[in-house]
Amino acid sequence: MNNMIASEDSKDYLISISVKNNKLLQIMKLNGLETAADLSRACGVHAGDIGNMLNLTKSMRGKSGKIRTPAIKIAEYFNVIPEVLYPEENHDFPLALNKLSVEANYADMIQAQSLDHMRSPEELTLLTEDKDELLSNLHEAARTDREVDVLFMRYGMGDYTREHSLDEIGQKYEITPARARQICEKMFQKMRWLANNKKQ
Repeated sequence: MNNMIASEDSKDYLISISVKNNKLLQIMKLNGLETAADLSRACGVHAGDIGNMLNLTKSMRGKSGKIRTPAIKIAEYFNVIPEVLYPEENHDFPLALNKLSVEANYADMIQAQSLDHMRSPEELTLLTEDKDELLSNLHEAARTDREVDVLFMRYGMGDYTREHSLDEIGQKYEITPARARQICEKMFQKMRWLANNKKQ
């Protein structure tokens, strides 16, 4: 048996993040349903379809723009409109990445406790991609000049010579840091969806 040990350069911790659809989870819990299997038995929707909804691997609407049948059936079961079952950002776009593992040292974890230094799974993946493709997808995904400018400020792109904090972006646009982060996350979801579609 070989005596293999980790290199001195390796990080001490492996952090795994799993993103779930908390909108649907909360409604399930309020109705005494803990798992996808519980909901499946209650409303007759296949557990795999419920899994897609919980993991946000499928958006509320399909490519045709129509609300998917499982979402309609579950909404009818809970007597709500389908829109309340999904985060707004996932009405039209699935989460391209709902799991992420990162290696970190203790100092990295302390720094990451600040909201301003945290990166979403979408950001971490996209920032490693080709910058030209990133810019192309950014302009294609943006609905307003503000969305482009928010990302440019955040990452020191375009006319900005440094990265700006969420607080600084919020001050410029008179929005909260949380709203600035939401704009970034929504843009990255759209950009990831575009990037994935171009690869297919």
